[in-house]
Amino acid sequence: MPATWMRVVTYRSIARSDPGAADYLESTTANTMRLLEQQSGFQGGYWSRDYGTEELAAVTYWDSLDAITEADPVFDALHAEREQHGIRVVSARNMQVLDAYSPA
Repeated sequence: MPATWMRVVTYRSIARSDPGAADYLESTTANTMRLLEQQSGFQGGYWSRDYGTEELAAVTYWDSLDAITEADPVFDALHAEREQHGIRVVSARNMQVLDAYSPA
């Protein structure tokens, strides 16, 4: 069975009291998906937001670690654009997905 990899990136508004920065990131999700869908090996993704802390997370799924690495220029461009809008990357991790559990 082929491996699946996930990339987990967390973001935070540089000015924590600026919910507009988090709103910006949330509103650009569709554009981000269009860019990532053009990358070889991209399988899909989810975005989440904690309205209390204005932290956001992106979890994307890939068919290999190489596919994630090949998409690095796209990630770099997205992160640079977000930085200009007051959003910074807190962490970015690539992890191999283990066997999934699905309740019966």
